[in-house]
Amino acid sequence: MKKNKIPLYTLLSQNIHSINKLYECLNVSKPNWKMNLPDKLSLLIENIFVSNVTSDNLKGITQLINGATKIAEDKMLAVNNYEKTNERITEELKVKRQEIQDLKVKIENNNNSKPTKEDLNEEINELEKKIMQQYITFVNEIIHMRDNLCMKEEMLKLDDNYQKSTSWKLIQNLFRETENILNRMGITVINQTGTFENNKQMVTDTVSTDCEELDKTVAQTFREGYRTVDKLIRPQEVILYSYKR
Repeated sequence: MKKNKIPLYTLLSQNIHSINKLYECLNVSKPNWKMNLPDKLSLLIENIFVSNVTSDNLKGITQLINGATKIAEDKMLAVNNYEKTNERITEELKVKRQEIQDLKVKIENNNNSKPTKEDLNEEINELEKKIMQQYITFVNEIIHMRDNLCMKEEMLKLDDNYQKSTSWKLIQNLFRETENILNRMGITVINQTGTFENNKQMVTDTVSTDCEELDKTVAQTFREGYRTVDKLIRPQEVILYSYKR
């Protein structure tokens, strides 16, 4: 059965539409350009003589662009969801801090009338516990997201040209965005190389080396670590070089 051939300019129009959609997903200004059609006779001649190979190639390009657009849409949606979550948690923390401040004022103005200072202090402690629980929950969500991004990053590395792909660039953007969120919350990402430090790193495996200078240095990070100013949330899990004489 003879395959129906889609007109050339229909395919080109589909490509332009798909490219514009991809520009929107990547939040990039679209070029101010549109397709100009030839006169009707030239259009008829071109559509008659365009080969099926050319049509198939153009359809293939459209499919590739649509695939990239879908990936971009998914990644942008993930970024937006986490930004909204961050805004929501930040606003909730702001409200709770104001409630604590109001209670402290009540304590200062309390003159042995009910509720007692002990009651108010207990209420403050409960509010502080709720704030800490919300803080921990949100931090764990961000860390879980970064762990998932690491797995996707490793899968992309199977492709020799992974650093040129749209997915790779989007993942790197998400890494930067989530690290900025953690930094604003007072949390530092631990992803160190060099000499092993047992106060912030944990060995998960070793790899042999015939270079003595590399002995007990980080060969690869298995999972990133996280810490606050005074507390280690999770050590960096690393693979160490082990010198074999």
